[in-house]
Amino acid sequence: MFKYKDAIFGLAIQSGLLLFLGLVIAVLVQIPFTYRILHPIFMMLFVVSITEGVYLLQTTSTPKEKKKGLKLHAFIQSFAYVFLLVGFIIMVHAFSTRSSHFNSQHSKFGLAVFIYIFFQGLFGITMAYFPNFVFGSIDKGKSLWKFHRITGYLFLILVWVTAELGIRTPLMITFMPTPNMIAGHWVALVLVVIGITGRVRLYKWGLGGPPKARHDSLDIIQDEQQQTSRSGDLEQK
Repeated sequence: MFKYKDAIFGLAIQSGLLLFLGLVIAVLVQIPFTYRILHPIFMMLFVVSITEGVYLLQTTSTPKEKKKGLKLHAFIQSFAYVFLLVGFIIMVHAFSTRSSHFNSQHSKFGLAVFIYIFFQGLFGITMAYFPNFVFGSIDKGKSLWKFHRITGYLFLILVWVTAELGIRTPLMITFMPTPNMIAGHWVALVLVVIGITGRVRLYKWGLGGPPKARHDSLDIIQDEQQQTSRSGDLEQK
């Protein structure tokens, strides 16, 4: 049952992302190329990659799936961070002479995204790879993993709100072939929201579910760390 349901919701996410990409590109090709155009290009790539990173890790259940999913999640989110960093730098440089730009809702939300992802990424990295050093033990790291998931979904909401505000900036509206394209963006957003929501596993948030289902992708890395530690102890003995 979950397999088919997840496939349907996954299709909704991919359809929404493709529609979002198509609508944004349709506007960008109308704008005469300048340095500033690189900002929406990199931000578009960021929105898609950060959403894909969440999508890939949502329904993992077996140890093999979790290990593969975690690696892909880290890989894609790393690219997403690079896209955001480059886009943010371009925005700061290109619009630095226009103080009014930094007073817009889009820029304020964008700054919040930039700050949020730093702490979100740091939170995930420390729990997955340095739980003993940062939290004192692997078990303490595991107990916090569900919060990384929850804050990750909150972050995704913030990202899409910022993206929707960006689509409605004067530059994008001016070069939009038709105002009706805004409706298309609403459709894309709804598809992504339905897809992401439909694939959520509440037991991964610590809200019920069979005990065997409560193992996170973090367990894979941390079990390997425990095995390595035990092997080292045996060699010393």
